[in-house]
Amino acid sequence: MLLDTIKENIGKGLDKVCYNNNRLNKDDEIMTLDISDSFRTSDTALAAYLISEGYGVPDIEYNGSRASFIFSKENQQIEKSIGDWDTARAEANVVLFFNAYQNLLRRIKERY
Repeated sequence: MLLDTIKENIGKGLDKVCYNNNRLNKDDEIMTLDISDSFRTSDTALAAYLISEGYGVPDIEYNGSRASFIFSKENQQIEKSIGDWDTARAEANVVLFFNAYQNLLRRIKERY
């Protein structure tokens, strides 16, 4: 049944299918994200920075032993924050960053 639902969603033209926090939601429905409405990274430190900047907790998609963090692009400022990170101009609360980083690592380890 789960595989049929995934195939059905992919057939609708959605680029990615993932679970909310790698799980089914309370209604056993798969959470989907259109790739144009989201930002994806496998950089745990960048994901922690975005969390510390208030962009929310990302969904995590697993592909073998690699985890990708998927953020919604609802907030247009996320592109600026990503640019600041890439050019080493990012500034953040170090305690928030560290806590977010540790929580992401814990979520990944719980998966395996």
